[in-house]
Amino acid sequence: MNRIYLIKSKSSFLLNKKIEELTSGINEIEYYSLNESDITDVIESLSYYGLFTEEKVVVVKDTKYFGGKFNYEDDMNKIINFLKENDNIFLIFVCDELLKSKKNTTELVKLGANIINDDELDNLTIIKEYTTSINVNIDDVCINKILSNTENNIDMCLNEIDKLSNVSNNITMDIINTYGIHIENNDVAFDFSNAVVAKKMDVAFKLLDNLLLSDPSGISITGILASQFINMYMVRDADTYNLSDEDISCSLGFNNPKRVYMLRKNSKIYTKDDLSEIIINLCELDKKIKSGYKVDYIIKEFLLNL
Repeated sequence: MNRIYLIKSKSSFLLNKKIEELTSGINEIEYYSLNESDITDVIESLSYYGLFTEEKVVVVKDTKYFGGKFNYEDDMNKIINFLKENDNIFLIFVCDELLKSKKNTTELVKLGANIINDDELDNLTIIKEYTTSINVNIDDVCINKILSNTENNIDMCLNEIDKLSNVSNNITMDIINTYGIHIENNDVAFDFSNAVVAKKMDVAFKLLDNLLLSDPSGISITGILASQFINMYMVRDADTYNLSDEDISCSLGFNNPKRVYMLRKNSKIYTKDDLSEIIINLCELDKKIKSGYKVDYIIKEFLLNL
C-alpha cells in the first residue's frame, strides 16, 4: 500500500518535525527540489528500493502541482501513472501551495494521499496544538508574550518554547522573564536587519554587538534575518504571478501593503537564487548555533560571506 502525503506548513520548524515523525525509523530518505530536479528524477528514485532495507522515503520540496493556476499535466500524468502501477511507495510532497479543490490534489487523494495543512490555523492555535503535543502547559498570555519577544515569528516562538520547556513543562511569565529571549531595543534589531540586507556590514557589525548583549544565544538574531530574507523571497516569488501588492500582503499576512513594496525594493540587489541560498545558509547558521559553535564568530562569518 502506498503512503503519500501532501504537506503545507507556515512553519519550517513544524514542517521538519512532521517529516521526522512520518519517517521515524526509516534510515534511507532522499530529498529532491523541483526547482532543481525534474519529476522524472523523482520517479526514477522511487523505482528503486533502499540499499539496506526495502523501505525508502522520497521527499519532494518546492512542489507547485497542488495550488496556483497551472495544471502541470505532463508531470501529473507521469506521477499518477507511476503510482497506479506501483505499490509500497512512500512519497512526501512539500507544497508551495495546497488547494483541496484543485484537480491534481483530488487525483492524488483518490490514490490515498493524506493532506496535512496548517494554513487555515492562526498562530495561537498552532502553538497551542504544539505545546499540547509536547506536554507543556502555557496560557495564552504567556504565548503572546513569547510571540512579542520573537517579533511574531512562529518558528522563533516554537524554538523559544522548546528552550523554556527544558526549565519547566509549566511555562510561566516568571520563567519567560528570567530565561527567555529579550530584545531590549527593537529599533536596534530593525536597523541591524536593514543594514545586513543592504550589505552595510560596517553598520551591521556595530549593531550586532548590542544585539548579542540582549541575546547571547544568537537565536533571535538568526530569526530576525531569516524572517527578512524569507519575506523578500516570498514577495519576489509572488511577483511571478502578477499579483497586486494588496493580494500579496493579504496572502502573507501583512498588515500593510506598503510592506510588500519595501520588501521588493530591499531585495533588488539579490536574485531569487541568491535569496534561496541565503535562507539555506541561515538554516546552517541556526544549526551551528544550536550545536555549540562560538556565536559571535559564526554570525560574523555569515555576514562576511553574504
